[in-house]
Amino acid sequence: MNNIFENKYTFKRILPLNIVWVIVILFTALILILSYFLTQIKIYDYYQTKGYVENGLITTFIPSNIDITEISFNHKKTNYEIEQEIIKVDKENMISYKELTIKCSAKYQDNEIIDITFYYNKQRIITKLKEKMF
Repeated sequence: MNNIFENKYTFKRILPLNIVWVIVILFTALILILSYFLTQIKIYDYYQTKGYVENGLITTFIPSNIDITEISFNHKKTNYEIEQEIIKVDKENMISYKELTIKCSAKYQDNEIIDITFYYNKQRIITKLKEKMF
């Protein structure tokens, strides 16, 4: 009978060690899953600006070094078509910019100011982190 009680106390002493191993294994699995997402998921850089609507066309200005991948209007992605893209130079401040005229499938009223977000430079998260660090 004493032997059974001794085994019970021995089991209670060993149990916390097993819990530590379970926690270590779960933590390792969590780190592996996070590292997988960091190497696979791709994100964009973005540039936010405003534009105005005139005769059903949206006019806005962006820096000339941005190659547009996607555009969202008022935080909603809709179909669009770039009607006109003119590169202009501000000689006083020595900067260049693009004047974009965009036709959008969403209906906006004339003289309305809308928020526009331009998405560009799609890269994996790990690549962006490396660029920031080095």
